[in-house]
Amino acid sequence: MMNGSCKLPFCSPDMGVEEVEEAVSALDSAREPVILNVYDMFWTNDYTSNVGVGVYHSGLEVYGREYAYGGHPFPFSGIFDIRPRDARELGEQFKFKQSLHMGNTDFTEQEVEKIMEELGKEFRGDRY
Repeated sequence: MMNGSCKLPFCSPDMGVEEVEEAVSALDSAREPVILNVYDMFWTNDYTSNVGVGVYHSGLEVYGREYAYGGHPFPFSGIFDIRPRDARELGEQFKFKQSLHMGNTDFTEQEVEKIMEELGKEFRGDRY
């Protein structure tokens, strides 16, 4: 990165490359990781995933909780949370497959909880 080319709000034209990289690194380390956890839903994935086909479930992990969406016959939120990567909470046919780091969030834990609550109004279990 050349002097004066930084587009971040905390950069100044006289900052050096090392200073900008340190600032970006500090910003990243203060953010909370968001992890996508993927589960095989059926044993058949052991055979079909080699050709790019399978049935999967996923959940987003943030602040030590994993959020997912599922169906049920009731007119309230279909969003639920479990312990991260705990396939037993999902059911006996589920098997944890892998985790992918999706990035980081600047939202606080309370803001994430509020977002999930609001999303639950739209993503109801009876509309899965």
